[in-house]
Amino acid sequence: MQQVYFSRLGMPDNIEEVETVEFVIRWEVSYNEGDHDRIDAASYDEIKELLAKKLEVLLKDKGADIARILQSSVHHKTKYEPFVSEISGEYKAVLYKLL
Repeated sequence: MQQVYFSRLGMPDNIEEVETVEFVIRWEVSYNEGDHDRIDAASYDEIKELLAKKLEVLLKDKGADIARILQSSVHHKTKYEPFVSEISGEYKAVLYKLL
């Protein structure tokens, strides 16, 4: 069964809301001068993995089965000394348990 939804479409009917949570995922990626575009693409792919891991922990900790993302916002900040991409994702999700 799918655990993460981005809308109510396809969600089961037999659920009960547990809690609404807000969280931030932050990470930094170092890169060599001239490699900035490759780091951007890799970092945005990585957000899916980090989000899945964070939601897995939240579901377990809160005794929930399903999460629905209500809001998400990803920000990218580039530092040039040293060459680092700082990426942060801000999320708001509703957690549900199956009845």
